[in-house]
Amino acid sequence: MKICLLLILFFVYSDLVAQQKSILTEKPANQKSFIVEAGIGAGFANQVNEQFYESTPIFGTTFNTGLGMQFNSKFRAGVDIFLWYESGQMFHNPSQTENPNNYRMSVLAFTSFYPFERYRAYFQIGIGAGNFFFTPDESMILSDGSQSRSSVIDTGFSTGTGIGWDLKISEKSYLVPSFNFYYTFLGNLQVFPGRIENNNPSLVIDFQIDYMFKSGF
Repeated sequence: MKICLLLILFFVYSDLVAQQKSILTEKPANQKSFIVEAGIGAGFANQVNEQFYESTPIFGTTFNTGLGMQFNSKFRAGVDIFLWYESGQMFHNPSQTENPNNYRMSVLAFTSFYPFERYRAYFQIGIGAGNFFFTPDESMILSDGSQSRSSVIDTGFSTGTGIGWDLKISEKSYLVPSFNFYYTFLGNLQVFPGRIENNNPSLVIDFQIDYMFKSGF
């Protein structure tokens, strides 16, 4: 009986010691970290102006990169660069008739909030500036009635929001799948030597997977 009691006390003591060592060596969940991330994905964009030849919606490839800071287990913030490029035109063949230049970009200051710390799911929102660029394959009618085949470009206020999930793959590395929505306010589109009347925003919905590296300090 005494031997059994001693064995039980020994195992309880060993377990307490093991837990204490784990607590001492484990990094705290709220450790501050510097974050670098980059990713690729795919998404759909809208037809900004009826004079453009694309149908709605337009499929494209997306790229994302960003720098940020993890302040604690609930909150991180940083700067994010997002690029959408129309599918099939990135590796353009000059012998083909269609023009390859059709992209949208957003540069956003973002914040991410983790309401479910255990599952590392987050909600993100960002604000900044967005750029729209399009090269037509036929003449377009300008506001003054003249025609032009020059590239269309416009920059406006942009906002983005999304949800994602940090999937830990090593001590400092994560894979981050996410769904995102980008909205850029556009006015009349600038075309050399004039402009095209427009009231439509630029919208992009995408799914992407980022690689995220966290360097704690």
